[in-house]
Amino acid sequence: ARFRLTVFPPLPLPRSGDHHADVAALMTQVNQTLEEWIRDRPAEWFWLHRRWSD
Repeated sequence: ARFRLTVFPPLPLPRSGDHHADVAALMTQVNQTLEEWIRDRPAEWFWLHRRWSD
């Protein structure tokens, strides 16, 4: 098998002083990045569990 590893720069950490809002903003960035990767190559992604709740 062949694998390719791509390293991206770290996501900027929000520091508004509101911990819950900062966590939500960071996780929004994480999920947007993940969505871009999945949309780019959907055949490479297969979840064996429910990733998102209804």
